[in-house]
Amino acid sequence: MRRSALLVVPVVLALGCYEADAPVLGLDPLVATIVVSPPSRTLSTDSVRSYGSFTAVVRDAVGNELVNRVVNWTSSDSTVVRVLLVSDAQVFVRGLRAGDAVLYATSEGKTAQASVSVTP
Repeated sequence: MRRSALLVVPVVLALGCYEADAPVLGLDPLVATIVVSPPSRTLSTDSVRSYGSFTAVVRDAVGNELVNRVVNWTSSDSTVVRVLLVSDAQVFVRGLRAGDAVLYATSEGKTAQASVSVTP
Protein backbone atom coordinates (compact mmCIF):
# COMPACT_ATOMS: atom_id res chain seq x y z
CA MET A 1 0.00 0.00 0.00
CA ARG A 2 2.64 2.46 0.92
CA ARG A 3 4.46 1.99 -2.39
CA SER A 4 1.39 2.66 -4.54
CA ALA A 5 0.59 5.85 -2.60
CA LEU A 6 4.04 7.20 -3.42
CA LEU A 7 3.49 6.66 -7.14
CA VAL A 8 0.12 8.44 -7.20
CA VAL A 9 1.39 11.71 -5.74
CA PRO A 10 3.83 12.61 -8.59
CA VAL A 11 1.21 11.75 -11.23
CA VAL A 12 -1.43 13.95 -9.57
CA LEU A 13 1.06 16.80 -9.19
CA ALA A 14 2.15 16.54 -12.83
CA LEU A 15 -1.44 16.58 -14.12
CA GLY A 16 -2.33 19.58 -12.01
CA CYS A 17 0.54 21.76 -13.25
CA TYR A 18 -0.43 23.09 -16.68
CA GLU A 19 -2.05 26.22 -18.07
CA ALA A 20 -5.71 25.92 -19.07
CA ASP A 21 -5.07 26.89 -22.71
CA ALA A 22 -1.82 24.97 -23.14
CA PRO A 23 -1.76 21.74 -25.14
CA VAL A 24 -2.08 18.68 -22.92
CA LEU A 25 0.41 15.85 -23.39
CA GLY A 26 1.74 17.48 -26.59
CA LEU A 27 -1.60 17.37 -28.43
CA ASP A 28 -2.50 20.25 -30.74
CA PRO A 29 -5.57 22.24 -29.74
CA LEU A 30 -8.72 21.45 -31.71
CA VAL A 31 -10.24 23.85 -34.22
CA ALA A 32 -13.25 25.55 -32.63
CA THR A 33 -14.05 28.30 -35.14
CA ILE A 34 -13.16 29.58 -38.57
CA VAL A 35 -13.75 33.12 -39.77
CA VAL A 36 -13.67 33.93 -43.50
CA SER A 37 -12.85 37.49 -44.59
CA PRO A 38 -14.39 39.26 -46.27
CA PRO A 39 -17.81 37.77 -45.41
CA SER A 40 -19.11 38.74 -48.85
CA ARG A 41 -17.73 40.02 -52.11
CA THR A 42 -19.05 41.03 -55.52
CA LEU A 43 -17.07 40.05 -58.60
CA SER A 44 -17.67 40.79 -62.24
CA THR A 45 -17.39 38.69 -65.36
CA ASP A 46 -15.18 41.54 -66.65
CA SER A 47 -11.65 40.13 -66.93
CA VAL A 48 -10.12 42.76 -64.62
CA ARG A 49 -12.65 42.45 -61.79
CA SER A 50 -13.43 38.75 -62.04
CA TYR A 51 -10.79 37.71 -59.48
CA GLY A 52 -10.95 37.99 -55.70
CA SER A 53 -9.30 36.59 -52.60
CA PHE A 54 -10.56 35.38 -49.25
CA THR A 55 -8.73 34.57 -46.03
CA ALA A 56 -9.60 32.08 -43.29
CA VAL A 57 -8.53 32.48 -39.66
CA VAL A 58 -8.70 29.25 -37.64
CA ARG A 59 -9.04 29.54 -33.85
CA ASP A 60 -9.15 27.20 -30.85
CA ALA A 61 -11.79 27.28 -28.09
CA VAL A 62 -9.88 29.99 -26.17
CA GLY A 63 -9.62 32.21 -29.26
CA ASN A 64 -5.96 31.62 -30.08
CA GLU A 65 -5.16 31.61 -33.79
CA LEU A 66 -4.07 28.18 -35.01
CA VAL A 67 -1.48 28.30 -37.79
CA ASN A 68 -0.46 25.56 -40.21
CA ARG A 69 -3.92 23.98 -40.27
CA VAL A 70 -5.27 22.50 -43.48
CA VAL A 71 -8.22 24.49 -44.83
CA ASN A 72 -10.23 23.05 -47.71
CA TRP A 73 -11.99 25.60 -49.93
CA THR A 74 -15.03 24.78 -52.07
CA SER A 75 -17.65 26.67 -54.06
CA SER A 76 -21.35 25.84 -53.92
CA ASP A 77 -21.53 26.45 -57.68
CA SER A 78 -18.30 26.08 -59.62
CA THR A 79 -20.01 27.34 -62.79
CA VAL A 80 -20.43 30.74 -61.09
CA VAL A 81 -17.33 30.92 -58.87
CA ARG A 82 -14.29 28.72 -59.37
CA VAL A 83 -11.66 28.15 -56.68
CA LEU A 84 -8.28 28.75 -58.34
CA LEU A 85 -5.23 29.00 -56.10
CA VAL A 86 -5.33 27.73 -52.55
CA SER A 87 -2.97 28.01 -49.66
CA ASP A 88 -4.37 26.87 -46.35
CA ALA A 89 -5.33 30.31 -45.08
CA GLN A 90 -6.01 32.04 -48.41
CA VAL A 91 -7.88 31.32 -51.62
CA PHE A 92 -8.17 33.08 -54.96
CA VAL A 93 -11.43 32.74 -56.84
CA ARG A 94 -12.75 33.76 -60.24
CA GLY A 95 -16.25 34.79 -61.21
CA LEU A 96 -17.22 32.92 -64.37
CA ARG A 97 -20.84 33.91 -65.02
CA ALA A 98 -23.51 36.04 -63.40
CA GLY A 99 -25.05 34.48 -60.31
CA ASP A 100 -24.50 33.79 -56.62
CA ALA A 101 -22.42 31.17 -54.86
CA VAL A 102 -21.23 30.35 -51.37
CA LEU A 103 -17.54 29.84 -50.68
CA TYR A 104 -16.87 27.29 -47.92
CA ALA A 105 -13.72 26.99 -45.78
CA THR A 106 -13.48 23.74 -43.80
CA SER A 107 -10.86 22.63 -41.28
CA GLU A 108 -11.06 19.65 -38.94
CA GLY A 109 -14.83 19.40 -39.23
CA LYS A 110 -15.57 23.12 -38.72
CA THR A 111 -16.90 25.20 -41.61
CA ALA A 112 -17.29 28.91 -42.32
CA GLN A 113 -18.65 30.58 -45.40
CA ALA A 114 -18.66 33.74 -47.47
CA SER A 115 -21.16 34.93 -50.07
CA VAL A 116 -19.99 35.68 -53.60
CA SER A 117 -22.09 37.51 -56.18
CA VAL A 118 -20.98 37.74 -59.78
CA THR A 119 -22.36 40.50 -62.00
CA PRO A 120 -22.16 40.71 -65.78
